[in-house]
Amino acid sequence: MSPDHIAATLDLIADPEHLWSVYGLRSLSTKDEYYGLDEDYWRSPIWVNMNYLVLVRLLALAGEDGSPHRSRARQLYTELRENIVNTVAESWKQTGFAWEQYNADTGEGQRTQQFTGWTSLIVRIMSMPQLEEQESQTYLYRKISIVNFVRVVSGGTLLFVVTMAVIATFGSRGKIMRLCGKLMAGLRA
Repeated sequence: MSPDHIAATLDLIADPEHLWSVYGLRSLSTKDEYYGLDEDYWRSPIWVNMNYLVLVRLLALAGEDGSPHRSRARQLYTELRENIVNTVAESWKQTGFAWEQYNADTGEGQRTQQFTGWTSLIVRIMSMPQLEEQESQTYLYRKISIVNFVRVVSGGTLLFVVTMAVIATFGSRGKIMRLCGKLMAGLRA
């Protein structure tokens, strides 16, 4: 992909008039003629799986030595990661549910509740590298809420073990051990 194309893509992602929201990335630009019209199942909400895919690419760009987009990708990655974790955690705190999708204007969960399909990617997002020196206190609080989400959704040890196996497939041993420690502490609470 050319540097100009990457710059234009980052501009689109970061623009609140298109995809960016404080709750995560919208599934369609607000400038698109179909945004929020008719059955807007895919035409505006925030989907955790879509945000995850963008985060993966932003992380890769942030790690490319010599890339003219490294700094911007790092900043967008950090903010988007915090936004989507905060959205899921806040909705969980308010309703006690993980949702299929989240409202792009309010961050409220919508559609299917108790949705542990792709919304469970939030655990993977939390295990992704921290690129900034210090995570905000709000973000750390939200991570604790997600640990409680995993504890309640698991209903026991089996889902916890499966979740850890999935994370182990994608994460480093050090990250896994730290996350396991946090989750185990949450399960004991």
